[in-house]
Amino acid sequence: ANNLGTVTAGSIAGGSITCATTFPAGHIIQINSSSGYAYQVLDTDIDVVMEVTLSNVKASSHVYISWQIPFLINTDSTAVEGAEVYIFRDASSQSVGASVNGTNIVAANPSSTEAVGWLFKSDADIEMYATESGSIIDESALTGTNVYKLCASAYSVTGPIVCGHDGLVSITAMEIAR
Repeated sequence: ANNLGTVTAGSIAGGSITCATTFPAGHIIQINSSSGYAYQVLDTDIDVVMEVTLSNVKASSHVYISWQIPFLINTDSTAVEGAEVYIFRDASSQSVGASVNGTNIVAANPSSTEAVGWLFKSDADIEMYATESGSIIDESALTGTNVYKLCASAYSVTGPIVCGHDGLVSITAMEIAR
């Protein structure tokens, strides 16, 4: 079988790479990203902030997901308060601004439902502006279409916790051959 390291002239018909093509491990097959201003006041529900879709994902692929999301944490409490970031795969019925619940979370530990990122503060007199960014590999990507949702929630809310405040929110997904 040919792979991209040994493709001979004429073996990619009509200039198209089909699902039968074998890619070498580590090859980036496709990238999609979404970015914009996505201002949302958070509560303790996990809400969709932004999403990105990859189509025709191969069964043998991993998906690398990266994100950035700016927050304003402006609370009057000395209790620990902040924001948590989650990545969900194929929570298809959930739209931006809607609450998401527990299925298909992408986490560092596949059996976990923990956040992939978080920001906290515990001083009542500080207004904190910070950007949470990170990345994770989804080793359980589904064959076909995968919708990745960047989600956020507030932790222990007494004052406004806002995502997308004064900054660009983004999520990028890359399908990687393995």
